Amino acid sequence: MKKKKILSISGIRSDYDLMSNLFIKLNKDSNIDFGLIVTGAHLEKKYGYTYNEILKDKIKVIAKVKSFIGGAGLSPRVLSLFKQGTKMVSIVKKFKPNLILTMGDREESIVISLIATYLNIPIAHISGGDKVVGNIDDHIRHAVSKLAHIHYPTSLDSKNRLIKLGENKKYIFNFGNPGLDRLKQEKKLSLKKISKKLNFEIKKKDRYFVCIQHSLSSEFNKSHDQMFLTLNCLKELKIKTIIIYPNSDAGSEGIISAINKFKDVGFFCVKKNLPRNIFVNLLRNCRCLIGNSSAGLLETPFLGKPSINIGKRQSKRHHAKNTIFISSKKKTILNTINMVGDNKFYKKIAKINYIFGSGNTSDKIIKSLKSIKINDNFFNKEIKY
Repeated sequence: MKKKKILSISGIRSDYDLMSNLFIKLNKDSNIDFGLIVTGAHLEKKYGYTYNEILKDKIKVIAKVKSFIGGAGLSPRVLSLFKQGTKMVSIVKKFKPNLILTMGDREESIVISLIATYLNIPIAHISGGDKVVGNIDDHIRHAVSKLAHIHYPTSLDSKNRLIKLGENKKYIFNFGNPGLDRLKQEKKLSLKKISKKLNFEIKKKDRYFVCIQHSLSSEFNKSHDQMFLTLNCLKELKIKTIIIYPNSDAGSEGIISAINKFKDVGFFCVKKNLPRNIFVNLLRNCRCLIGNSSAGLLETPFLGKPSINIGKRQSKRHHAKNTIFISSKKKTILNTINMVGDNKFYKKIAKINYIFGSGNTSDKIIKSLKSIKINDNFFNKEIKY
C-alpha cells in the first residue's frame, strides 16, 4: 500500500507540546510518510531554542524556516508571517504531501493553510471552533477552519460552532485534545528528581504555583504591568513559584522584562523553557496554575488542578469549573490566591474533568486520517446552510 504523505508545521513551544504525541505516532506509523516544518520561536535562543525538544522526539524534520522577527509592537508578527510564506511554498511543493495537518490559531497555521489551498492540498485542522475574545488568534483560527476540509475540534462546544460556521458535519470529528495524551503517558517523577532538574528545591509540603502569562494582542502595551502585578502578588504572599517565559507574541518583551525584575526572589524559579516530562510533573504536583495560559483550561482539568486566569486572555473560552477567571487587579489576585490556598475550597474546585477528552485522541485522529478518501469532489467545499 502506498504511504500517505502528511505534512505539518510547528512554530512555538505551546503548540508543539500539544501536538507532540500525535507527531511521534505519525512519525512511527509504517503506513504514513510524515514530515514536519519547524519555524518561529522554536529556532530562537531567547525563547529556549525549543527545536532541541523536537530533536529528542526524533521527529522527521524536512525543513527549518528561520522567520522570527523581534521588536516591540504588532508588526513583527505579521512580517514573520510573510517571511514564512515566501520560504515555505517550495518546501511544500518538494515534499508533495497528500494532506496538510495543522493546529490552532498562529501565523504558521494560516500560512501553511493558504499555501495548501492554492496548491490543491487538503487540510486537516485541529482545535477549530474554539471561541476566545480579544485576541488576534481567534480570527486566525476561524479563518483556518474555513480553509480546512477535515476538522478535529477539541470539545462538543467547538464542534457545534464549526457546524454553525457552515462546515460539513461529515468531516467534523470531536475526539478531544491530543495534548492530553502526553499527560496520560508521561512517567511520574519524584519531587526530588524534579528539584534536581530545576536546581530549585521543592518539598512535599510546598504548595507551589506554576506561572505562565502571555500578552493579549489588544492589550500588548500593558503586558509588562500586568505581569509585574501578578508576580508582585505572588511575592507578597511568599508563594513558591516556577515562572516560565511567555510565547513570542507582541508584548512578550514587556513580560520578560517584568520577570527579570523578580529573578532574584529566593522562592521564585525562572525558566525559559522546560522539558516535557518536567513540565507535566510540575503540573501534576502543583497547587495551582496562575497566569493566562491555555494550559489552565486544557490540561489542568484533566489533572484535577485549579487554575487562575488573570485578565481578558482566554475570555469566554470553553472551560471546566476548575478555572477561575479574575480581573488584573491587586486585591482580586491576592484574594483569589488565598482562596485557592484554603483546603476546603481547594477540594471543592480541584476535580478531574474530561471535557477535552480522556487522553487517547492521537490514535483516533490517525485512524480517521487513514480512512478518509480524498478525491476531486473533496475540494468542492460549500457552506452547509
